[in-house]
Amino acid sequence: MGIVDRLYHRFFLGRRDLLLLWIGQLASGFGDSLASIGFLFLILDLTGSERKVGTFQMVAYIPIVLFGLAAGVYVDRRDRKRVMLIADGGRALALGLLPVAAMTGSLGVAWAGGTVMIVTTLTTFFNPAYNSALPIIVDDPAKLFGVNAVMQSSRQFASIAGPIFAAIGVGQRGPIVLLSVNAITYLVSFLSISTIRTRLATGNPARIRFAELREDAMVGLRTVMGNRSVRWVFLVSLINNLLLMGPAIVGTPLLVKKVFHGSLGDFALIELMYALGMTLTGLILHRLPPIRKVGRLWAIGLTFDGFTFVLYLLAGNLAMLNIATFIHALAIPLIIVSRATIIQRLVQRELLGRAFGYIDIAVYGVTALSAGITGFVSAAIGPLLTIVFGGVLAGICGICALMLKPVQRIVFDDAESLPTAGTGA
Repeated sequence: MGIVDRLYHRFFLGRRDLLLLWIGQLASGFGDSLASIGFLFLILDLTGSERKVGTFQMVAYIPIVLFGLAAGVYVDRRDRKRVMLIADGGRALALGLLPVAAMTGSLGVAWAGGTVMIVTTLTTFFNPAYNSALPIIVDDPAKLFGVNAVMQSSRQFASIAGPIFAAIGVGQRGPIVLLSVNAITYLVSFLSISTIRTRLATGNPARIRFAELREDAMVGLRTVMGNRSVRWVFLVSLINNLLLMGPAIVGTPLLVKKVFHGSLGDFALIELMYALGMTLTGLILHRLPPIRKVGRLWAIGLTFDGFTFVLYLLAGNLAMLNIATFIHALAIPLIIVSRATIIQRLVQRELLGRAFGYIDIAVYGVTALSAGITGFVSAAIGPLLTIVFGGVLAGICGICALMLKPVQRIVFDDAESLPTAGTGA
């Protein structure tokens, strides 16, 4: 067996469709890293206002709150492959129209806001489709943690190229170029996912009426949240992200530009540090033997993730800020990989779309509120203190999660491939 075959079986379990899904995520991961830089600096260039940046980020995440429940039900009732293809195609088209608007003089805050809302809405459907498709393709609960680690670390590895591209490549020509490249990466993801052969539909493909949509959403919510461990993962994720997501995604570019007087390239290097730290931890998680106490690992990640923002107080220049960001980023895969594995293993397959829809609301939906608040808080006390205070509160939230019995009971015995987490009401 050659080295390529060994890597294929080791990282992708010898499954062609898992490799194709990975290629798609690799492409979109690269593009998303460009978008995170491009949109923020586009709005900063158009307005120069901390409050308007916060408001823009708030608007960007509103679709997750509006459509998160519906997206989960829709994904459970439809072919997940088709959902992902429509999302990729739509995102590519929306981003591809940005340079057209710029050339015709139509590009402004309203156009940028409309574009980001379209992209976020389609992502609201794509994410639960992807996360619930993964256990269908893998079809072995004991291997999900390792596969999640590979997918996450690979996505972050792709994200390494994004900030470098932005810092020293065509990103020097401005944010519109970065967002145009993002459109191309979604097309690559579309082509890759289109060749997946595994049947990814588990529900009834009949037309969904509004009354059924609402009823299915509520039934799914009651069923999923009936598991105490899943319920606490949802609630803690909601609180933690309300405290931290706004300061992280709004405060950081403001810190780079307003405090350190940095450029788009300087912020791209910060994003690079995030990618490097997350990639390193993701690869380590894949190399580790099966982890039984996944709930505690998730809570430890939350704690480390929050408190490491205190290191920003020691950063006297951009170089030190990059180092502090790298250390902070090491914790993030502990959260993402553990949380995805918990949901995939504790929730029945027919409800996975809804479960990940609920998690997306907790993780990303509250970001809308958090981002809006951060814009005003940063204007009052500055982005540095906003980030540090948010980090400390999020770290305390992680400690509280570590002490919760339902979280401590999230233990997987991979010898039997069965969870032992509590399921009582």
